[in-house]
Amino acid sequence: MIKVDLHIHTIYSRDSLNSLENIVKICEEKNIIPAITDHNSVKAIKEIKKEFPNFRFIPGNEIKTVQGEIIALFCDEKIPENLTAEKTIELIHKQKGLAIAVHPFAKYRSGLNNPKLIKMCDIIEVFNSRSTTKENQKAEEFAKKNKMISCVGSDAHFLFEIGNAYQEIEDFKDATDFLKKLKKAKFYKKQSPIYVHGTTKLIDYFKKLRGWKNE
Repeated sequence: MIKVDLHIHTIYSRDSLNSLENIVKICEEKNIIPAITDHNSVKAIKEIKKEFPNFRFIPGNEIKTVQGEIIALFCDEKIPENLTAEKTIELIHKQKGLAIAVHPFAKYRSGLNNPKLIKMCDIIEVFNSRSTTKENQKAEEFAKKNKMISCVGSDAHFLFEIGNAYQEIEDFKDATDFLKKLKKAKFYKKQSPIYVHGTTKLIDYFKKLRGWKNE
């Protein structure tokens, strides 16, 4: 069995300062395989492959759509932001990746809220360490009602958050095999402290002041 955290941000996200070197170190210490899911960027994916060729991770990116954010899992290439959710999912599948509806139903975060669009995704995130208990419960209830494949993620923007939520699953070969194994996953869930939201916003603010750009 292996442990996989499907929602981790790096310094290449506008609101995180996690260096790639430290992410690799923490994940190896915790024996966690991370999905690197920066906001609208795949810079970290390319750099990790170059600088840490023996480090195992799942490539991805968290994409802003006009209806809310979606994670493209098992995708090496950047998908344009501000498209419709339908078009974004289409492009994810074109790369043979998986679409995750992340932090759905979130009141103050940019997740999908439209049930039809959520059901178009391959996976629904039923526990996000940065979401409220009520939001996570609503996502879990939706998944059960609609028989969707579920996952959990830490949504780590700080190093100490890595592994706050992960799935324990059988090892997998590719995206198709991962989706199959995910159906039988065991979830570990721990909420992050509420102060991470304010601190993340400060990082976002100061990066923008310095002319931050995704690509």
